[in-house]
Amino acid sequence: VHIDHGVGVFGGLVTQTQGGKTFEAIRLTFQGGDTLLVNVQSMHRISKYRGKDGIPPKVEKLGSAHWDRLKSKAKSRVKDIARELIALYAKRKQESGFAFSPDGYMQQELEASFLYEDTPD
Repeated sequence: VHIDHGVGVFGGLVTQTQGGKTFEAIRLTFQGGDTLLVNVQSMHRISKYRGKDGIPPKVEKLGSAHWDRLKSKAKSRVKDIARELIALYAKRKQESGFAFSPDGYMQQELEASFLYEDTPD
């Protein structure tokens, strides 16, 4: 998965020469046979696809707006979840908790009647 272009198929490492300099690049093949070479110095921009087991990934078309729409939808959902969590924790912080009353004499007698001593932990 390329962060800017979406899901592609790993095509292996290739050696390229450009401007008299030789470098290694990772070949990603997209829908329609389009290829993208990612310099190994920019390897942080790609990651392994992690999806559901047994379901092959949908390969993106290079240059289409579909991947950008998917990314913006995901960002929007993450922001919605963050807003909900912030509201939930603010509500929890404002509510007062419940404190149980101290043990009464009946509770203490029941505990004292146990055959074994509690361990400190």
